[in-house]
Amino acid sequence: MEIAEFARTVLFGNRWEEKVFSASGFEDFSKGTPLLDIPAFPGRPKALLRIGRTAFPKIETLSLDSSRGQLLHFFANHELLAMELMALTLLRFPDAEPEFRLGLAHTIKEEQNHLLLYVDRMRELGVDFGDLPLSDYFWNALNKAKSPLEFVVQMSLTLEQANLDFSF
Repeated sequence: MEIAEFARTVLFGNRWEEKVFSASGFEDFSKGTPLLDIPAFPGRPKALLRIGRTAFPKIETLSLDSSRGQLLHFFANHELLAMELMALTLLRFPDAEPEFRLGLAHTIKEEQNHLLLYVDRMRELGVDFGDLPLSDYFWNALNKAKSPLEFVVQMSLTLEQANLDFSF
């Protein structure tokens, strides 16, 4: 599959299946026009468009299925946002190094797998993805990166670091 087509589907898809489909391999023919109009928010199924704040579960409540499901809901949103931000980066920088673009496409596939694992476990705990409001913080923090390097640095210092912070 062509990387730009894959990225467009992940970024703009508004059905669940479009967000998590798996491409078997990638080709990179792009060197085309960069995406200049950054969407206010990625395309998403209706259930995943409720933006807001949800209290992070307290550690003493994590023995409850509902609290563990809520915690996984936070992390599932991080995976989805990471996929969408990487797709945006692929579309904004079609002239980036081919190795970088291919690596990002493969990382999106890994994030898709992580997302599906979170969603499956959340469902076992009685929480569906979209039951709780989702944060748009990372989208707003990273969607205007001016170069692939700036994106990588910002991704490492915001989204990935936040996941590490939550684990302590």
